[in-house]
Amino acid sequence: MADRNFTGKKEGKTGGEKRYRAGWFLVAADFFLLLLSLALPQVRPLIPTVGLVGNMLISLWLAWEAFGVKKSLSLLGISFVVTMVLENLSMATGFPYGVFEHFLPGPKLGTVPLVIGFVYFNYCVIGWIFADLLIGDIPGDRVKALGRPAIAAFVGAAMDALYDPIGSLLLKQWQYPEGGGFFGVPLRNTAGWLLNLFLTLLLFELVLAAFQKQFPKPHCGKVKPFYLQNSVLLLIQPVPAFLCFLLLPDETVASCAGVEWSSTALQETVSVLGLLIMGSYFAVGALRYYQRKNLK
Repeated sequence: MADRNFTGKKEGKTGGEKRYRAGWFLVAADFFLLLLSLALPQVRPLIPTVGLVGNMLISLWLAWEAFGVKKSLSLLGISFVVTMVLENLSMATGFPYGVFEHFLPGPKLGTVPLVIGFVYFNYCVIGWIFADLLIGDIPGDRVKALGRPAIAAFVGAAMDALYDPIGSLLLKQWQYPEGGGFFGVPLRNTAGWLLNLFLTLLLFELVLAAFQKQFPKPHCGKVKPFYLQNSVLLLIQPVPAFLCFLLLPDETVASCAGVEWSSTALQETVSVLGLLIMGSYFAVGALRYYQRKNLK
């Protein structure tokens, strides 16, 4: 018998199983790609970026599984527009992230590299799927329309918090001229991420509401393996920082404000926070997945 995924389209059991196995392959490949990077000394400092790129590729898969092509493109478009507006606004005025500068290569829209829009999309997808796993079977459209963006915003902002000081201090991909308490990253940056992700996903909920009229029962009360794959992907988040902590030599790094830190201390702090935060997300997500899976 055929099920319906979130796109509202029917899928055969065999085809669905093949895709879910492919999803597990991508998650495993992301982890082993990080381990493979250890064999190349010149790549080791870039392990966090390798992990971020792996997340972005898997999020494309997860978006296709959860939303289908049309909704995924809608989320990508909303995320890109909101991100470009807020990031350019912040670089000009300091709102909402604080004052900062980008040094990533590639084409830009205004003063913001285009790749940043795809980074936000990655966090939106992973955060939304986790949030939907938690509350997707709770009655009430308003609960979902507000609850999913709120939960997803905190999940995505936490993922960014693990990468931001590394990207700023160690990889020199951006900088905060006024500095900040979290290894040179200001608190306002996290507030900006929360605003961006919440606003993006709130607009996306309007898109989902429009599609809901066409596909009245997209979930059919079932959870799919991509929910669990998403939770495992969250668990992998602190791995790049932990590998760098174990293998890279310590060096002194300084923010634009002239404050100095130990690179090893930075990686260790990110590893501890990542283990506690992402480990909690994984535990809650895995338990919720099996709870919903076994509900009749």
